[in-house]
Amino acid sequence: MDLQSEPLEHFPRPDLRIVEGLHERALAPVARVMPWDVRVEREKAEGYYARLLAEFQARQLLPADPEMEAWSSTLLAQYAGSSTDYLAGTKTVSELEEPELRLLAETVIARVQYAKYLELQLSHGEVIPFGYWLQRGVPD
Repeated sequence: MDLQSEPLEHFPRPDLRIVEGLHERALAPVARVMPWDVRVEREKAEGYYARLLAEFQARQLLPADPEMEAWSSTLLAQYAGSSTDYLAGTKTVSELEEPELRLLAETVIARVQYAKYLELQLSHGEVIPFGYWLQRGVPD
């Protein structure tokens, strides 16, 4: 487990090379990560998630929903302009092309889910496999 995750601002992309030779390497000692450390990362990811939902709504990439449109308009007004928008690599969320926007959304959703799972694991003694936890409906 990494002690720090790559910031979403850097627009992390999946790198499957990290599992290369994993079965041949000795496990490194595990440092103690606290639930509140993970909570900070989860909250950052949830902020990105909200911003991305608003962007998807503004670009009409989601089904029309008057409530969602009102919410996203309010949120977008807060992040109008490049100096206040969320960063994604060298661009802001509003500057991303649709494929980049979708890739960032997939990354953010995965981070939110896994951070919730990891936070739960660090708070309780019982180990629950991630796949099992995910199938059970991702409780808060």
